[in-house]
Amino acid sequence: MRFKNLLFTIIAVFLFSSATNAQLSRVQFIHNSGDISILGVDIYIDGVLQVDDLFFRTSSFFNGVNATNPVRISVAPNTSFSEADSFYSTTMTLTPGGIYLMILAGNESTSGYSPNVPFHFDVNNMGREAASIFTNTDIMFYHGATDGSTMDIRAGVTTYADNISYGNFIGYAEFKTSDLIYRTTNTSGTVINTSYEAPLLTNHSMTGQAGVVLLSGYQNPSNNSNGPAMGLWLVNTNGGPFINLSETNHEKLARLQLIHNSGDTIASKVDVYIDGTKRFDDMDYKTATTYFDAYANQPTTFALAKSNSTSIADTFFSMTTSLDSTKTYAAVIHGIKSAANYKPKPPMTIHLHNGAREAATVGTNTDILFINGSTDLGAVDVLEGTNSLFSNVAYGNFSGYIQQATSNKVFTLNKNGGATISKHAANLQILNLQGQSITVLTTGFLEPDSNSGGPAVGMYAALSSGGALVELPVTNSIKNIKANNVKVDIVPNPTTNTIHISAPSILSNIIIYNVTGQTIMTIEKSSSNKIDVSHLAKGNYIITANGGTKTYYGRFTKL
Repeated sequence: MRFKNLLFTIIAVFLFSSATNAQLSRVQFIHNSGDISILGVDIYIDGVLQVDDLFFRTSSFFNGVNATNPVRISVAPNTSFSEADSFYSTTMTLTPGGIYLMILAGNESTSGYSPNVPFHFDVNNMGREAASIFTNTDIMFYHGATDGSTMDIRAGVTTYADNISYGNFIGYAEFKTSDLIYRTTNTSGTVINTSYEAPLLTNHSMTGQAGVVLLSGYQNPSNNSNGPAMGLWLVNTNGGPFINLSETNHEKLARLQLIHNSGDTIASKVDVYIDGTKRFDDMDYKTATTYFDAYANQPTTFALAKSNSTSIADTFFSMTTSLDSTKTYAAVIHGIKSAANYKPKPPMTIHLHNGAREAATVGTNTDILFINGSTDLGAVDVLEGTNSLFSNVAYGNFSGYIQQATSNKVFTLNKNGGATISKHAANLQILNLQGQSITVLTTGFLEPDSNSGGPAVGMYAALSSGGALVELPVTNSIKNIKANNVKVDIVPNPTTNTIHISAPSILSNIIIYNVTGQTIMTIEKSSSNKIDVSHLAKGNYIITANGGTKTYYGRFTKL
């Protein structure tokens, strides 16, 4: 090969002198084809040898390539003497001043590989030759395993490459240079495949540098001519052999879903800080995050601030706990921070359940976790028909999971051992919740007027995918109330201030509903059967009450 190297040197000098007035782009060639028949290649540009003896898992330095006209790029075995020996050729138009990453990918062989992806270039024209900030490292991510599944590449609590599939680039991630442990996971992050040590600071001197972290090799070598196994590698801008990121132990992490269930107006929209870093911005009441990674087996501090906060100094609540790396958590924000206008005022907190599930244990079912999140509701029972689902669940407490066939149901929310508060449509089938795990929670206030006029009690579901909580709508109606109760007169009707229920006994568990069946007001007992409704909005209402062995109902209009 000495003659070819000499010829390459002479031609390179000639091209440099003739291209001084040409417009150039910058190109780095990265050999990531694991085809054993082309482990070494030569690259020709417009018939001239540009890169000599580029071997599998090596890269060139950045080359200046003429961008004035379209260029023909050809790839030949490294035993070639001219472009005529090429097995692949393509013509590209490069952008003057552009910085290109050109990755040799796929297979030249026509058999022995599954899937057999034809040889090609994967091209990214947003390359960098240095970090954008001199104290940082900038990393592009590339999936180069032809038979590799779609996956995430994560490190610590950060997802660097989300749902990356073969042939795709994601980047650049810009971060202060540090030693990381990258891990490949399934697309939801629930399963860690392999972890890789990336000592970017201490071993590889990547401060101020840019590079590419890529998946290279085959997930199933036996199906691919026993080629190299898949691993994670680093390519820097200097060229030469890829840097192997060796396999290592997994980081200690827990999985967590955060559910915002505090009806306190102070917390209507919050920023969430974890260990001093803002992880979630402008999180609304009645919303949930997806499940995410959090550091475990060490103290972890959660803090809340009003939206648009600028630093951890703005927080109005914080708590420190230690998460278990073997656990998955449902974490519910609730309670009261305000000093007045709420009754009762359980302190704001984040209640944790360390047995959360991101999916149903049986694919045909829906798994349901329940938490009583209404501060003034007291202990409750939840029934489906006469079947008790959750019993005597006090405020802030979680039930265990139940596994339910995925069908449309009606949940009855009762005072523990007592009167019905409301009925809710739990349309598991309509909501396509088969195979999913959800957290069902009560939210809002039984006595809104005693709680800054906040929302009335409701039932909602947090899905594993996060987002706005899904309402389980109230199904109470005058029709089903009439079917089970005794009608009584309400006087005066219509009214502006008070009503009197014309029942023969002293009434208790008095509930006023709006016309949609939503609970508006609850009174434990009335010694005179008179109710002050002056604060209610104008409209039509339904009322139920217990008296002796009977339950009564009536309707009235508030003027």
